[in-house]
Amino acid sequence: MESEFSSSNNALEDYNLTKCDSLYFLIVSKKVSPLELGKRLDNFLTTFEKTLESMGQEEVDQHSMALQKKMMEPHKNLNSEANEHLAMIRR
Repeated sequence: MESEFSSSNNALEDYNLTKCDSLYFLIVSKKVSPLELGKRLDNFLTTFEKTLESMGQEEVDQHSMALQKKMMEPHKNLNSEANEHLAMIRR
């Protein structure tokens, strides 16, 4: 798959990013009903869509680079790395 994003940061040059066509949300609450959670999620997505549409390309690129850097950071300890892998396994 061809990457839509490129990086000028040497540490990120080999990290390929591709377009995300969809997201999956799994939200559970003991305090709020599923219907209320759905309403809140719909409200967030509508509001966030407007936020994204109003952002300029430079601002999007800045957020993208910040996220790339965060994702490339090594784990601080073995426990954080193990928890990340366990979270993927539990899906």
